[in-house]
Amino acid sequence: MATKIDHIKLLREYGLKPTSQRLFLSEILFSGKNMHFCAEDLSKVVSKKGCKMSLATIYNNLHHLVEVGLLKKRQISNNRTYFDNNVTDHFHIFDEESNMLMDIPYSDVKFSKLPKLPKNKKIKNINLIINLENK
Repeated sequence: MATKIDHIKLLREYGLKPTSQRLFLSEILFSGKNMHFCAEDLSKVVSKKGCKMSLATIYNNLHHLVEVGLLKKRQISNNRTYFDNNVTDHFHIFDEESNMLMDIPYSDVKFSKLPKLPKNKKIKNINLIINLENK
């Protein structure tokens, strides 16, 4: 289990000031398990843990964590954004009925053909989200 000191060190390593709000969020987000969540989901967890934090503060902190590379932002649709604390290369399945975003290991997907790339460009990464709905 990571200590408060570990979270302070983590935030500082990424150039972030370890404010009380960031430390509180860090203890939730980097507790050792992979998480997919919306800011509203995180707000409920924060509230259940007895902390008062505005949704705007949560959003601001999430975006700072994305900017420094501690989180990835996953745009599911025009009005739905998830955050992912697993920043390794992997893909996703999104279940529209349950609003659940689930990991697909990178090795489980094979691309047989990719488009021709512009000169002097290479693929940095591929974002794949498979959206599911009921039959």
